[in-house]
Amino acid sequence: MKDEEILKKLREFSEYLDVGNIVTYMLRKVGWACIQLLSFLVDGLEGITDSILGIKSFFNSPEIQDFITKIQPFLYVLLAFSFLYIGYMLIIQKKVNREQIMINIFISMAVLLLLNTSMLKADKFTDQAIEAVDLNEKGTVSEKIIKSNITDVAQFDLTKWKSPKLKESNKVPQKNIMMIDITEKMDEDFKMNEKDKLSDDGQKIITHKADITPDGKEGLVELNNGWFDFFPELYYRWSWNFWTIAISLFVIGMTLLFTSIKLAKLCYELGF
Repeated sequence: MKDEEILKKLREFSEYLDVGNIVTYMLRKVGWACIQLLSFLVDGLEGITDSILGIKSFFNSPEIQDFITKIQPFLYVLLAFSFLYIGYMLIIQKKVNREQIMINIFISMAVLLLLNTSMLKADKFTDQAIEAVDLNEKGTVSEKIIKSNITDVAQFDLTKWKSPKLKESNKVPQKNIMMIDITEKMDEDFKMNEKDKLSDDGQKIITHKADITPDGKEGLVELNNGWFDFFPELYYRWSWNFWTIAISLFVIGMTLLFTSIKLAKLCYELGF
């Protein structure tokens, strides 16, 4: 590519080309630590929610089924005595709210007949809902969010820097996304793998930046070596949407927290 084309590419991909310095390095380190903490909390809450959803198996456990089988005769006897008492009240007592009694009998019979069927349907629905959550890869919800909001700048070289839009923002397996070094940089010796290096155009792009030249015009300028060659100017390999990741993880964490509390309360009440 000519210098004019390199300059055009730098403008086109400016959203993903972040030059490293001591300030951005520290911000990335702190930001990544916050993301890791939020991810840890979300994963923990996700595990708690899954465990609470697993409480549904409580109703189908052998111990509970055995208890229901043993207590059923007593319940039938209790139901019979209840009807006898209702009959006694209707015959002996003159002032009896007969409409209320019929409503209560109807509700009781509906609960007895429909509760077991409803619980089986709810159990089946819960299984289908859990199976419907498809993460495409093995991993957690937090890992999916992080992966989808991190772009591997090196991937642009594979597409010959044709477009800033990629079919897949990075090739990192979802379960390994937390293993990346968010402060990793690229230079002319950067390798895509053990053998392949960046293309000539790619090397030229990542070693230059758009800046004001001495004649006052915008032009192509080589990246400098930084402070006493200690912190050279280089582009970061990973471009990330920090605020999108952080806010998404926080919102999902709060949702999982309140959902877990509600589900725990609901499971307790249903069991009772």
